[in-house]
Amino acid sequence: MRRRCFIFATGILAVSIGVAAQERRPPTTADYGRWESLGRTALLSRDGAWLAYPVTRSNRENELRIASTTGDSGTVAAFGEDPAFSADSRWLAYAIGHSEEAAADLRASDEPVHRGLGVLELASMDVETIANVGSFAFSPEGAHLAVHREPARTDPDDEDESDDRIGSDLVVRDLDTGSDVQFANVAEFAWQGDWGDNPSNLSEHLLITEAGVGHGGLWPLLGLRQQTGNGRVALQIPIGKKHGNRGWADVFSITPAAGLLDVYGEAKFKLKQADWLGLDLAGTPLESLELVAAHHRFFDDRGSINYGHETDLRLRLKPLDGVTVTLDYADYRASQFSVDTRKFWFSVTLTR
Repeated sequence: MRRRCFIFATGILAVSIGVAAQERRPPTTADYGRWESLGRTALLSRDGAWLAYPVTRSNRENELRIASTTGDSGTVAAFGEDPAFSADSRWLAYAIGHSEEAAADLRASDEPVHRGLGVLELASMDVETIANVGSFAFSPEGAHLAVHREPARTDPDDEDESDDRIGSDLVVRDLDTGSDVQFANVAEFAWQGDWGDNPSNLSEHLLITEAGVGHGGLWPLLGLRQQTGNGRVALQIPIGKKHGNRGWADVFSITPAAGLLDVYGEAKFKLKQADWLGLDLAGTPLESLELVAAHHRFFDDRGSINYGHETDLRLRLKPLDGVTVTLDYADYRASQFSVDTRKFWFSVTLTR
């Protein structure tokens, strides 16, 4: 009897050792890749009912998790990042990246690697995805979402391509109705609203749109810039360099309370690229000659008050290596805002 008990106990011990050996199997590379860590940009909705937090993995298969703080509702967005809640806590927008493999395939095909956008309605967990998005922002009160698309690709070998930033489509969505308003060739946008307990109700915007074409050293364009105001205050742009924005005379460095609508035309000319003139200027100072002419018509943001008009001219030349000479002239003629203003600038820039 004792012999049987000893054999039975030995069998149990052998089985236990075998199970322990299996549980201590060292992790594989795939196991390491699935290890998760909490990202640094967790975000809580204004009403505290929703939490969005990123989860990163060693294999770069990252995701954004959205969870209710009061219930079991939630969802996961693969490669989601940079979340933003609307002010009324009804919507979440987030950027959508790519896996390493997908990004590599796009680069191999000489395609741009643009991020997408996810728009999530929190009550229903319904999500819409939008491709090729450069930036996005909710309006201050949360009723609208602005989506700025990535600009179209340009040919880097085209010498006639303008040096200016290229605009792209801006879509402003009414989140209550789902309707979209689209603006073409927008270079930049911004929302501006009241802050904290400010008793003023302020929600203004900036819109810039341009359309142009370039060939043979000549780049004409038409543009429109709108900064809205409510009659008491208007959207201001806190920029250090005011010259060159809204006309060079700096009459509108502070936006009027009724807002500003700047309708303008501009033409740039570079003699170096004007082959159609048949001039042999290689090695001469005239080769670097650049000319700019612009004309602005200024109104209030609704176009009902004629502020005035302005003409701007520029001549730029490089007479010597490392020396750039620039002449600027601005002539503002007042109608119903400010006074006639004329300015002239002369500058010399030295570079090594």
